[in-house]
Amino acid sequence: MGRIFFRRANLIDGRNAPKKNATVVVEDDRIAAVATNGDAPKPSGNDVVYDLAGRSLMPGMVQCHYHVAYAEEQIEDIDLKHPATMLTLIAAENAELLLRSASLERSARARCTILTSLSNARSKRA
Repeated sequence: MGRIFFRRANLIDGRNAPKKNATVVVEDDRIAAVATNGDAPKPSGNDVVYDLAGRSLMPGMVQCHYHVAYAEEQIEDIDLKHPATMLTLIAAENAELLLRSASLERSARARCTILTSLSNARSKRA
């Protein structure tokens, strides 16, 4: 796969005022360019282009929400199946696993989770 282009974004970087109608180009898991649509590099045939149509894009924002007690169980009935002390032990074990997990597979899954938020954006090959 080539580069990834996010066009017509409302770019919020946390340091500057939001930039409307921005294009962000990602290459090799790094932001390679940020520009207004007129000044942005042009995509090639191997690149993927997302038209965000004014949606906000916040690079570096990480989804940190995680329920360590819920593992593989059904969330609806875990609280009913286990006493609080057991939930504490489950949470501690899952937290340890989470902290120790630096494998490529898990980090790849994390990137996929972040990109699923783009599911409503239109994607097309350049």
